[in-house]
Amino acid sequence: MDSEFDLNNFDFSDILFQNDSILADKTPEEMKAILTDYYSDLSVKKLLSKYDLDVHPSVFPQSLPVVGVETKCPFDGYNMYIQLPSKTRQDEWNKKMFCLECSHVIYNKEYVSLGYKCDCQRCQEQRDKLIDELKTVVIENNVNQSKNAYSTLSIKSILNLACLLQALRAKSLIDVGPYDEDSEDPDLFDRIQELFHTGLITPSENSSVDTFSGFKSGDTTYNFYPSRAKWNIWVKDDRLNEKQLFEILKNPHPGLDLVASRILCK
Repeated sequence: MDSEFDLNNFDFSDILFQNDSILADKTPEEMKAILTDYYSDLSVKKLLSKYDLDVHPSVFPQSLPVVGVETKCPFDGYNMYIQLPSKTRQDEWNKKMFCLECSHVIYNKEYVSLGYKCDCQRCQEQRDKLIDELKTVVIENNVNQSKNAYSTLSIKSILNLACLLQALRAKSLIDVGPYDEDSEDPDLFDRIQELFHTGLITPSENSSVDTFSGFKSGDTTYNFYPSRAKWNIWVKDDRLNEKQLFEILKNPHPGLDLVASRILCK
């Protein structure tokens, strides 16, 4: 869709109004003439007088119709529509298109980048399917990756894990995070990347779908964003249960030299 607002891009034989719109009885030709003047430098008050429209100027934008565009709904093939904008908000005319049949919405790139997304039934079904596929991929990846023995960890790794668990207020060894850019630890993201690349943390299957942008199932790889992920701590110690291991990793005893063989289970 063009970025410039141009009435010539719309099909005025395919317009819909609210039931009480003062424009509902206008022909396509009359409608285009009125709108051409409305979006010009002519004041709304003079416009209403010129076309003998009995409505207050501040209310007139509510009478604007939705207009069909050439774009087809990807789900049912019907034309998409846009709501014609008020005179003062013409730059937002292509914020979104919507399908009157299934309620699917297509946002422009700017609004997608701001987090807008369609919540129609078909899009929600696609997201649910994607989430299930992602979980399967992540779980399979984690199953095939052996956990690291606590006794093999370096002091730096133990400190990085402790900083991670404390900064993200972890309650267990799973679903830690996601990364908090407001953390008091300025090196937190660097720690996350180092721990990830050394296999000491792995993405949780409960990470948000946005963690895996551009994901496709099958043989196609997917983009991964560590800053959006939740993490599982991929460390084990056969002498400790999970709660004990969590406590030791989160709060290494300051009097210890962090050699695992010297840490005794209670």
